[in-house]
Amino acid sequence: MVSEGRCKSFPSKVCNEADAFNVDVASSTNKDFKAHANFMLKTCMSLVGDLIEYFWVVTVSLASFREYYIRRKVHLYLLIGDKMHYLKEQQN
Repeated sequence: MVSEGRCKSFPSKVCNEADAFNVDVASSTNKDFKAHANFMLKTCMSLVGDLIEYFWVVTVSLASFREYYIRRKVHLYLLIGDKMHYLKEQQN
């Protein structure tokens, strides 16, 4: 809670709000800080893990799409080559 000495220089409304929201740094314990820091660390690590997983999925998807595209392109070139060979034979 806010000490009486500090409340003398502020209006009572400010002190009441400080008490209500527990803003006084002296009242928070090291244990609370460690618990909050641990929670924030776990949350951040979870978000980082999700981002890494997302980028991994996107990278793998793009790589497989590229492989599919190359296979289709090669197949198309082979079809065109066969057709050109067939047309040359027909002309002879």
